[in-house]
Amino acid sequence: GGDALVVAGYVDSGGSGIIRAALDTGAFDTFVFPDGMVGQALVDNFGTEIDGSFGQFPGTDSNGAEVYHQMASAAGFDGTSAFAKEAYDAAALIMLAMQAAGSTNPADYAQHVMNVANAPGEPILPGELGRALELLAAGQDIDYVGASAVELANPVAPTARSRSATARSKPCASADRGACKHDAQPGHAPGCGF
Repeated sequence: GGDALVVAGYVDSGGSGIIRAALDTGAFDTFVFPDGMVGQALVDNFGTEIDGSFGQFPGTDSNGAEVYHQMASAAGFDGTSAFAKEAYDAAALIMLAMQAAGSTNPADYAQHVMNVANAPGEPILPGELGRALELLAAGQDIDYVGASAVELANPVAPTARSRSATARSKPCASADRGACKHDAQPGHAPGCGF
């Protein structure tokens, strides 16, 4: 046997069943979680049973991520879930490239994705899409930073940004995020057990 079981699934479907079976049989008590398994539901489902387990998921601690989390919370959904920020950014980039091209035809706007995603230009964060559209309509350059700190290296490969997380049965109790000792650790997602 090994020291940990990699559970490559989704926390809200079969992945939780695999963890439960491994825990109930005593086969494993430490797990490695790819992105689809990392989230508050994991802590809600298993609490202290998975303490010491760890995982990786896309993410950044950028200003844009914080703005996006606030927007998501205000809209009533979990913006910290895997790929939420990246999905928002992908849709925004397509819309902004369409504006830059003056067309909704993919053959026309595809060549504009790199231009709106990277410097030079006015930095654009989540919640500033209207301003970005106005700037583009006025012929100005933008640098879409977005929720995931977008920086495209070439037309098909974004630069890698990821975070890691270690399961803790209790979230940081500090109301002042700046005072939380866990915030300095890579992968700390404030407000959850990771």
